Amino acid sequence: MGEWALYLSPIAILLSAWLASRNAVNAINASREANQKSIENAAVISRKKNAIDMIMRAHSDGRLHDVYKKIKEMHESCDHDISKFAYKNNNNDNKLITSSDIGYVLNLFEHVANGINQQIFDEETIKRSQFGTITNLYKYCEKFIGIIRDQHGRPTIYIELERLAKKWNEHPLTTKQ
Repeated sequence: MGEWALYLSPIAILLSAWLASRNAVNAINASREANQKSIENAAVISRKKNAIDMIMRAHSDGRLHDVYKKIKEMHESCDHDISKFAYKNNNNDNKLITSSDIGYVLNLFEHVANGINQQIFDEETIKRSQFGTITNLYKYCEKFIGIIRDQHGRPTIYIELERLAKKWNEHPLTTKQ
């Protein structure tokens, strides 16, 4: 054997150590990626669960349904303009609906829109369930919202609801989704 044989064993050890460390680094990186995917999947599931919980609470809210139905009926009626309920001096003789009632519905959906923007709720889940309700509510109450903003000098009142309704109107549900 030649002089090179003396170096064969240390070279083999170094090569084995390098391969083992490379495999360990690859295993660590793969584990990190798997953990990150698990975290992302858990976040998606949580947003979907939150959205479904919110939808179920909204479906069981009798006041919400009653007020929304009245808002819709008033919007579709030629005799009623919902914006009049925004004025403090409005004498609502028929007591069909109050400014507080309208605010209740708008506030709920403002919170939903904010929850979507904050990634608390899954937007697609809510869009599939509440598309018509949210886009129509904004349409029905747009004048009312404008008056409330002017009265309080706060142009951001119900801004999240407005942005969401406009966004969804620009990109409505399709059968392909």
